[in-house]
Amino acid sequence: MAVEMTKKVWEVEDLVDFMSTYEYGTVFEHNTISNMLDVPKNSTKYRTSTTKLKKLMLEKGKMLESLRGIGYKIVNPSDYAGKAINQYKLGFNRLTKGEKILNYTPVNDLSDEDRKVYNAVTDRAVRLNASLAGGIVELNRLNKSKSHPFLDAVNNNKF
Repeated sequence: MAVEMTKKVWEVEDLVDFMSTYEYGTVFEHNTISNMLDVPKNSTKYRTSTTKLKKLMLEKGKMLESLRGIGYKIVNPSDYAGKAINQYKLGFNRLTKGEKILNYTPVNDLSDEDRKVYNAVTDRAVRLNASLAGGIVELNRLNKSKSHPFLDAVNNNKF
């Protein structure tokens, strides 16, 4: 169900109050949001406003999902865990890329000062990886008799 609205709101917080009264699955089209905020939908102001809108809506327990070219949908609660896993995967991919950068750093070309920084960063990265590995072991123990999408992804090396 898409919401049609032409009222001018002016403030993102007002739009949050309005949108949070709607049911899960409700779609708010870009044109509707743009009209309510009185900002062009392809503008920087629109993007910063919708970023703030998504953050504040999540804090109210009504997460918004972007529907490319359409607008935003209030996510069903049953989809929250999957959305969280996707965010963890994004973070994990960034950690993996950071590890590759460290592994392929031309250490012999670093100055003494830069090598100290490199060694400190590498040391922290090793500790972080060890901590994550410990977390995975703990999650596996908790998962002995239960199935969960996050734990399945970890167990299948998809995370």
